[in-house]
Amino acid sequence: QDHNGRGNIEIIDPYSHEGDVSKFFEALGSGDQDSVPDAEDGGDDEDFERGASKEVTLNEISDKSGSIEIKKLPGPFTQDLLDTKECYILDTGSSIY
Repeated sequence: QDHNGRGNIEIIDPYSHEGDVSKFFEALGSGDQDSVPDAEDGGDDEDFERGASKEVTLNEISDKSGSIEIKKLPGPFTQDLLDTKECYILDTGSSIY
């Protein structure tokens, strides 16, 4: 459904109504609240982000040829790699821009 660039923010937390939680997992396609591990089980966020920073990728999304093509750009990444007529996805391992 098109929302004209405006989305709805839904917050699911331990205090959410069971119906909202069920709708959330239904939209994901599987799972339930009991299958979500505790935050402590995930480890230290800073350790994860330090490790993830080694996996940074930059992808160029282009339709120059008439169909969409995705090309992984080589590092190190510099501004001169960018073309103002193209779209880019920067994946830092812990975030996507």
